[in-house]
Amino acid sequence: MKYISVSSTNLSDIGHDPVTHTLSVVFKGRTAYFYPGVPVEVFDRFVAAESKGRFFNAEVKDKYASFTLEDIELFPAGTQAALTEAHDAVSKLP
Repeated sequence: MKYISVSSTNLSDIGHDPVTHTLSVVFKGRTAYFYPGVPVEVFDRFVAAESKGRFFNAEVKDKYASFTLEDIELFPAGTQAALTEAHDAVSKLP
């Protein structure tokens, strides 16, 4: 998953996996949340939004289920490797 740095008070980076339709939102505290089932069109609107925080609150938060890397034991086998890769990508962000 590739991440885009965003200008926001609370968000630092966002990314989207078009294969799994998973949105990732990295908050300023470096916590990454993953939102499965988010269409690429929603991500494209997120990228284009003037206020990333307002868009997140209106279009993502409480509209899609979310999880953090600490939740991975709840998912099927093989998921952990994909999430670990995503976490490694987040940890390398500037």
